[in-house]
Amino acid sequence: MSEQLAPSAHRPFRAALLVLTVAAAVLSLVSLAAILVEYFSQVAVWPPLMAVGLWGLPIAFLGLVAMLLLSVRDRRLEDSAARRA
Repeated sequence: MSEQLAPSAHRPFRAALLVLTVAAAVLSLVSLAAILVEYFSQVAVWPPLMAVGLWGLPIAFLGLVAMLLLSVRDRRLEDSAARRA
C-alpha cells in the first residue's frame, strides 16, 4: 500500500519543478527577444539580460529531463507494484 502512495508523494515537488522549468523557459525567451530588439536598435545589451538569455534555456532543458526521469521512475514503481499484486 505504501508503494501506491509513493508517486503521489512527489506531486508537490513535481509541480514546483514544472513551474520553475516553465518560468525559466519563458524568461529566457523574453530576454532573448529583448536582446534582439536591443541589438537591432544598436543599444548596448545589459549583461544580466544576456546571462538570463544564455542560461535560461539550458536550465529549462535540465528541468524537463528531470521531470522525464521522475515520470519513468514512477511508472517503473507502478509496474513493479502491479506485478506483485
